[in-house]
Amino acid sequence: MSSAVQTTCLIQAPPALVWRLLTDFPAYGSWNPVLPSIRGKAQKGAWIMLTIRMPGRPPVPVPARLTVVRPESELQWRASVPGMVAGDHFFRLTPQGDGATLLVHGEVFSGLLADTIMGRAVQEASREAYEGINAALKAHAEALAA
Repeated sequence: MSSAVQTTCLIQAPPALVWRLLTDFPAYGSWNPVLPSIRGKAQKGAWIMLTIRMPGRPPVPVPARLTVVRPESELQWRASVPGMVAGDHFFRLTPQGDGATLLVHGEVFSGLLADTIMGRAVQEASREAYEGINAALKAHAEALAA
């Protein structure tokens, strides 16, 4: 069983700058409305601690392992309840000819409870949260690139 949420955003800043912002975990609190805190290092295989803040809910700490760290290209982590559900959260960067970056941002949920947990309401809330992250990242990157 699996379920996915995917969003896209065109950022008028080069991939190197967008990558720097995505991997500067201590600075997330200054721009990211949904992930105000990530503790750890941006190294493949490293454990990180995310703090997730969804509207109307208290912040939730979530441990995750970085599974893909490809500079200026892809950042991905996996959080899971072993044997039940796993979420592979990703940011993929594609350079555009005009110096901009296409961001593809989403998550693939898998496991026995993936479809149960990811009902329509949760998928929509996740999509809105990811679009909020995208908008904040875009604004921050474009301000720095100006």
